[in-house]
Amino acid sequence: MKIKCYRFTKEETNAYLMMQDGHGILVDPCSPQLSEIIGGIGITLDYVCLTHEHCDHLWGLNQIREIFGCPLIASEQASKAIQNPKTNRAKEHHIYMTLRFGADYARESGAPDYCCRKAEIEFTEDYRLEWRGNAIRFHRSPGHSEGSILIIPDGKILITGDTLLKGEKTFTRFEGGNAKMLEGITLPYICSFPRDTRVLPGHGEDFLLEDYPFLEAAKQFGEMSRGK
Repeated sequence: MKIKCYRFTKEETNAYLMMQDGHGILVDPCSPQLSEIIGGIGITLDYVCLTHEHCDHLWGLNQIREIFGCPLIASEQASKAIQNPKTNRAKEHHIYMTLRFGADYARESGAPDYCCRKAEIEFTEDYRLEWRGNAIRFHRSPGHSEGSILIIPDGKILITGDTLLKGEKTFTRFEGGNAKMLEGITLPYICSFPRDTRVLPGHGEDFLLEDYPFLEAAKQFGEMSRGK
């Protein structure tokens, strides 16, 4: 399987296209430009999936579903949240973008009423997809948001959305974020992966798990929370 990253906007938001035998799975359709890009590649898009429910990771979702007719895979929590511009943060996004990049850029960064219909494939904790000889795992990872998940194409790759970003602590202050669940459940689970696992994050450059600076502290917190 080949995985290609497409990066958009000043936020450096990532979409990932998993490809095998002329077929593809798109992760986090963060830009309407992806429809033209994928159409130009000439592959059959079998699925689209979300690492979490925030609008900056799904600006192109409606267009992708309309053009390619592929089902959406998402956690049950994310599937519910994307249907409302308040819970998917579209209503607040222009404020955040104004503060970070200025009003001119914010006006071009998405619609405050943007929402999407529910996912065709929902799961609560775990889901396994057998796809063209690959077993792709989806694992709920609460913390950054209620509906966040990890996507595991194989044992040496983690697609993390905003759960892990290079050199940054996970942001948990948005509505639905939960620092205790992140530190007590999600990060200890991530610690179970080999240190040379490659992390494909929701923003910015990829990195190795061993280079994540907060890993050991997270592991110790998880052990304490389980009473070890």
